[in-house]
Amino acid sequence: MALITKHEIEDYWSTKRIIHSPFAGKIMSRNRFQNILSMFHLCNNQHYVPPGQDGHDPLFKLRHMYDHLRQTFQALFVPYQNVALDETICGWRGPLRFKIYIKDKPVSRGIKLYMLTDSNSAVVFDFEVYAMESHISNRPHDVVMRLMAPLLNKGYRLYVDNYYCAPPLAEALVAEGTMIVGTVRSDRIGLLKRLMNTKLAKGELDYRRKDNMVALKWRDKRDVTMLSTIHDPTEKVTVITCYATTEKPVLVRDYTKYMCGTDRNDQLHAYVPLRRRSLKWWKKLFLHLYTLSLIQAHNLHNKVLTQQNKRAWGLYKFLVVLGDALCEDYMQKKGEDPAEATNPEPTAAAQAIDRLVGKHFPRLLPPIEKKTQPRRACKVCFDRARADPDRDRKSRKRTETKHWCNTCKIPLCVDTDCFEVYHTRLDYITQ
Repeated sequence: MALITKHEIEDYWSTKRIIHSPFAGKIMSRNRFQNILSMFHLCNNQHYVPPGQDGHDPLFKLRHMYDHLRQTFQALFVPYQNVALDETICGWRGPLRFKIYIKDKPVSRGIKLYMLTDSNSAVVFDFEVYAMESHISNRPHDVVMRLMAPLLNKGYRLYVDNYYCAPPLAEALVAEGTMIVGTVRSDRIGLLKRLMNTKLAKGELDYRRKDNMVALKWRDKRDVTMLSTIHDPTEKVTVITCYATTEKPVLVRDYTKYMCGTDRNDQLHAYVPLRRRSLKWWKKLFLHLYTLSLIQAHNLHNKVLTQQNKRAWGLYKFLVVLGDALCEDYMQKKGEDPAEATNPEPTAAAQAIDRLVGKHFPRLLPPIEKKTQPRRACKVCFDRARADPDRDRKSRKRTETKHWCNTCKIPLCVDTDCFEVYHTRLDYITQ
């Protein structure tokens, strides 16, 4: 459904020629899928604690999946030196206690997730849902220290935006053997007002240093204020774009380069919008986390290909191959031929040509789970009876046979002319 978007779920099983796609019907019937979807649940509601009572968990509906994904993400990948922390939004416009609004995000209203990503590969190392849990502090300083806890005292470099960056956070991270780079708001406690109020011409910069921490102000189209515990503020680099050639501080260049991990995940997320209307907020968040896991698998797969000096796959190709593999495994467990689901269904014209040429031999119908000698309705007899305008539906007797064409997979009578007529005449209905 992420690869082929249709207006309604029922359209994936529609037989209308303009929107017909046979894949879903080969795997599962429409009614079965809708029954599973209507009863889909991730927890036992008998253990739910209502709001206001001790032990209430806002993420109870998703707790097992949420914890499992976080543990799996951390176990499968160790980030490189540069990591970035940013927020992303799972869209939701219904009533919800921890719904938030961020105007600069592509999806402005919904459920906020903090994401710690590797800056080189955009692989997510850890994430956290902002759920207003009473026992968890959501102060920016505490969020950073909580997500960075497994990476402290290991020489990592953290890139953050001005929502998190502040001198007290930089001092706390340096004490834990971790460097930080980020944009900073001019009214943060600990910054010199004289530096923040300095008037600069375009291209000029000014800075102040305290131990290993540098506060820098640089004038581009507007003032850019940054904090770093890594860079030399006087070091500059020439940046060539399609519009102009300019000089920038290395600090600004590195921030732009390494702060894009979460944004790249959001970009890939927009390519596979697995979104469906729902009255349940947890279903929306489930689909968001499910898509995140697909993107995570794609990023890890490309990382392995890069190490093998092979060309990276696009997300579309990865999802097509993954879907084929999952369906093949499912069909094999059912004891059916996977090719029936993964191969496209031939058109009516192609089917008519195929049944009139080639070699066709009658065989007994293969046994099924409840019958060793099954019988099915003969296609020729059935189509002839349906085309008869004078037929009486109540008195008409169903003609069944125990034979079929092994090539066409069509049940046909052998003791009459049905098998011969079906394979020799284009119009086998007219007698």
